[in-house]
Amino acid sequence: MNYAAYLINRDQDRRKFIGYTLNDTIRFRIWVAAALGVRSSRVRGVVIGEHGHSQVMLFSSLRVDGRPVQVDETAKKKIQSLPPKTLRDYETLRPKRTAGWTSAVGTAAIINAITNNTQEIIPCSAVLDGEYGYHNLSMTVPAVIGRDGIHYIRILDLTNDEQEALKNTVDVLNPQMQHVEQYLGIK
Repeated sequence: MNYAAYLINRDQDRRKFIGYTLNDTIRFRIWVAAALGVRSSRVRGVVIGEHGHSQVMLFSSLRVDGRPVQVDETAKKKIQSLPPKTLRDYETLRPKRTAGWTSAVGTAAIINAITNNTQEIIPCSAVLDGEYGYHNLSMTVPAVIGRDGIHYIRILDLTNDEQEALKNTVDVLNPQMQHVEQYLGIK
């Protein structure tokens, strides 16, 4: 949706198009906190890529109280298995509700960053123009957000596994971006 909105309004600066995807990062932080036995408010970490099953959990970005932490391989595998199960569980809720509180928290953070020009780093869907080596797609990336929208996209150093996972998520996203372009008659 973010990419489509951008394509429809291509005369606008791409940095004005902020797609909401913070829920993945919030859930990642909660799961890591549970694995480490700490409060989730102490955990920082980022999810990039698709807002879906191929999302890339950046374990290399994890911090507790600002200090880097490691998650053992068993916990990492368990955490990586949670998104599909969690999404299925949300889909079975009645009446068709998801964790709306994470959307409210994330939306408030984005509004605060814009309104108060905080330049806070918030993972969101952004249209890429060379960041992480990709063009012509929108995906979750850590973005510095302020009064003018996305000030810039922060490029994180990724491990080899994370780079491979990013390539995989882009392979999932690219056909969807092409479908949007075709639907809008762009290409």
